[in-house]
Amino acid sequence: MAAVSFARWSGTAALLGTLACQDAQTGLSPSDHDTVLRFLNCIDCLIPLDSLRALASRKPDATADSLNGALLNGPGLRAVTAAVSAFNAGYGRDSAWRLEHGLDRLLRRELYVAQDSAGYIEGYQVNGAMGLGWIRTPRARAYLDSALTKPLPPPVLRAVEYARDSLPSRPP
Repeated sequence: MAAVSFARWSGTAALLGTLACQDAQTGLSPSDHDTVLRFLNCIDCLIPLDSLRALASRKPDATADSLNGALLNGPGLRAVTAAVSAFNAGYGRDSAWRLEHGLDRLLRRELYVAQDSAGYIEGYQVNGAMGLGWIRTPRARAYLDSALTKPLPPPVLRAVEYARDSLPSRPP
């Protein structure tokens, strides 16, 4: 199941990265915005994190603004709609695979899609918080402090606390 979920997330992340562009922040070129989106939609974030940090060294405020928007607002309606479509397709594939292998049935489609969608949205917000924590500019720190006062889901608030308090300081 983990391999199937990872494959589904990998394919979905590529699709969602292209569909989330309506949320572009001013101050970033389309290429810069793609760098931010690759980080926000990543699962294994090492290379996208390096690219994000390089972008933040050139455009710190615009990068922090974009990440803060992701943290507070999530991925945007078009990206969520695309994710729901992908999760519905994934439900069909996962169900067929489980049936072929004699495994228990999945949750009802509505629950399956709702859980995956909530996980996608929270993951996107968590990546926004972690990006702010890694770039460590004064504006990023202020955004993290402000986010602690917002009604965010508990996993996102824990990520904000971690990003603010536990990530290493930015090198000079």
